[in-house]
Amino acid sequence: DYAMTFQNKTELPLLSARGVDASIPIVEFLSRTSMFYDPQMVSLGVAHLLGGWLQVGLQGIWKNWTNYEVPWNHVEFTNPGGIDSHLPVVTFRDTISLGAGVEFPVGPCSIRGGYRYEPYHVVSQEENSNLLDPDVHVMSSGLGFKVSDALFVDLHLQYHSLTPERVEKHDSSAVGHREGGYVMGGSLLNYGVTFGTTF
Repeated sequence: DYAMTFQNKTELPLLSARGVDASIPIVEFLSRTSMFYDPQMVSLGVAHLLGGWLQVGLQGIWKNWTNYEVPWNHVEFTNPGGIDSHLPVVTFRDTISLGAGVEFPVGPCSIRGGYRYEPYHVVSQEENSNLLDPDVHVMSSGLGFKVSDALFVDLHLQYHSLTPERVEKHDSSAVGHREGGYVMGGSLLNYGVTFGTTF
């Protein structure tokens, strides 16, 4: 895990007007933020070769979301005093993500396919928070082949399907408020190619 602390002091003097000191006092504040993009996790997987050609794998991932720190910036003013900053309270739950995959040869190529289920992990949040966290179904496929004895290529494709969910906020001043609410969902497509070599 990582954490970053930033501290800054600023002085903005103004020109005196008619002998009156119009300078602004030094502003002192301490800014803290956590930079945790992934929770702690434990993964367990097994694989088995069936019939000498079909590789089947199963995987379970436990994610420790209850100890996750949201990467929001918290500012504490020491001068001037009396200024308070409030961060929305978000409650997380631990999750278990289950997945399965297969791989089999077709001539000189290797065909791969897989599926993973990612359950939601945000249990509750204040209306001024706007973390969108539906259940996600992840489907993937891949194709690998050798160009030569020293060069191989992998093509991969991954599709994320977000389960539609309606969000309604009653506080009109809250971040993300919309009259009548809104439906979150959608999809995400990742694709790419990997080149590898041996020597």
